[in-house]
Amino acid sequence: MCSCKKNCSCNLCKNRLKPCGVIPVSKAIKAIDVCEIPKCDCSGRVSYTVPDVEFIANICPNCNLQGSFVSTEFLGIAFNSTLVNPPQCISTNVGTILNVTGFGTIKSVQTAQGTFTLQLLQNFVGDNVLQFNAAGFDQNGIDYLISLNISLPDDFFIISFCNSCHSSSPGMLNKTSKSHNLRENLIKGKITIMRNGHIEVKEF
Repeated sequence: MCSCKKNCSCNLCKNRLKPCGVIPVSKAIKAIDVCEIPKCDCSGRVSYTVPDVEFIANICPNCNLQGSFVSTEFLGIAFNSTLVNPPQCISTNVGTILNVTGFGTIKSVQTAQGTFTLQLLQNFVGDNVLQFNAAGFDQNGIDYLISLNISLPDDFFIISFCNSCHSSSPGMLNKTSKSHNLRENLIKGKITIMRNGHIEVKEF
């Protein structure tokens, strides 16, 4: 009789039909249905980098909230998200709107903890719109408020809806076939920063 229930290296255990310490499975294990795993209703992605401004966001990559982030840097101030909430998307007569909120850090001379809101509007006609706001206080009680409003063509910006079982694919993207006009390569926007009541505005 095998005396090595906790050690299956002995010859007696190796010669047994069933390895010691293993409970026989009486019935087949049902496979996990991947469709039952909670996923985001929609996802969005922005990648915009120029010498003065960088804004990168990936909301619900592959329709999963894990891995979502928002990161931006301009005018000597950087913001990085620490928590991104599930987004909400709405289809309207003019396009698709993605709204998302969360928490993050604002880094300048000091580091401030704050909240952010990000709204993406993918228009059926004309350029898309990005609106970003973050606000917080640093350890000295100095308040920071940053606001970014940019118009972007489709090359920098996309919103897609998710279904219950599959991730986004190029064929499922809610991307319009709109034709760009003379503003195709023109990116315009405005940055507003408030440091302890002092406001800076830059247009580009």
